[in-house]
Amino acid sequence: MVGWLAAGAFLTVAAQTPAASPGESDAARALRQSEQDQESHREAARAAKARAAAASAAALHLGAAEEAARTRLRAAEEASAAAIERRAQIRARQSALEARRDAETAQLERLLPIAVRLSLYPAETLLAVPAPPDEAVRGVAVLHGLAREIAATAAQLQADRAALAAIAAESVEAARQLDADITTQRSLAAALDQQIATMRQSAQADEGAALEAERAAADDAAHAADLRAALARLAADRARAEAEARAKTRALAEHHAGAALSQARQREALLAHPAGPGLGAAQGRLIAPVSGAVIGHFGAPGEAGPAEGITFRAPPEARVLSPCQGKVAFAGPFRSYGVMVIVDCGDGYDFVLAGLARLASAVGERVRAGDPVGAMAAWASPDDEKAPLLYVELRHHGQAIDPLPWLQAKG
Repeated sequence: MVGWLAAGAFLTVAAQTPAASPGESDAARALRQSEQDQESHREAARAAKARAAAASAAALHLGAAEEAARTRLRAAEEASAAAIERRAQIRARQSALEARRDAETAQLERLLPIAVRLSLYPAETLLAVPAPPDEAVRGVAVLHGLAREIAATAAQLQADRAALAAIAAESVEAARQLDADITTQRSLAAALDQQIATMRQSAQADEGAALEAERAAADDAAHAADLRAALARLAADRARAEAEARAKTRALAEHHAGAALSQARQREALLAHPAGPGLGAAQGRLIAPVSGAVIGHFGAPGEAGPAEGITFRAPPEARVLSPCQGKVAFAGPFRSYGVMVIVDCGDGYDFVLAGLARLASAVGERVRAGDPVGAMAAWASPDDEKAPLLYVELRHHGQAIDPLPWLQAKG
């Protein structure tokens, strides 16, 4: 039985394999086999090209989806920032009215005993102090003026109380609108996070050979005394790593080390590759790292001297975006700056973003302009008036320059 099956299998294979013609030469058979191999290679190339096209289309789709999600999120954050500013203005008006109301109340409290006595005993009050007739007439006029002042103060106090009641209602509505804006912002932020995660999974650059040196440089910078020293350490460590990579490549090339030389050249190329294109003529065109008002300006006097950066009052939980294309040179806590990210934009330009609540990037990661690198803190409670603050510096070869003229103007 087994023999019959084996014979049947042999006949089947023989039927499927085209038999060489009896008169076919070895050269003809070799040519036919070569043509078949070439066709197989062409088919594989066509399949690979189709897969590459599909991957490219998917990447474009993901990129467009991420860009759309990022645009929607920034619009939501702008709405949150506007609601925060509106609430701050309402609180300021409310405080001013309350102060005026308290002053008017205090004034009435001083005048009220006199007014009560005059209303109960007008004649006795005037006759209590002996005076010539002309002074008595003046006294009557003063009393009339005092009565008018009391009436005006009381009317103003009543109007201010009505205005305060209206402002209280306006404040409740502003708080409701802010809560709605933040809810929308959170939903869009979650969608953007998903888009970014998908993009990173579908397009990961193999830069592991250079990450070790970059992480070591970031660890070294974390121990610097101040920000200027940290940036100097990053630049020095980067230059040293590039020099060591070049020396290793030369040494291996002299010994004709195959695989090791290839890896060394790859590491050298990755380390020497510019972090970014620099800023060039991008002044006034860079995306702001967060929405919100600028409440601290470059050069403003402070306890440590003139400010070397600017401060944004950011919406709670706002995503912090990289203003430039580049590479994350530092990501983590640093001194009194809190959680900080340094983006190396190339050509000696570095953006420093400090005051984040959490990170969304890692040292060595390449980022595009507008990519999230972290997020701001949430408010402790809906009544908390302290919005999170983002401190931003722009440095060129270590020297602080005003970042505001480089950012896009709002509106």
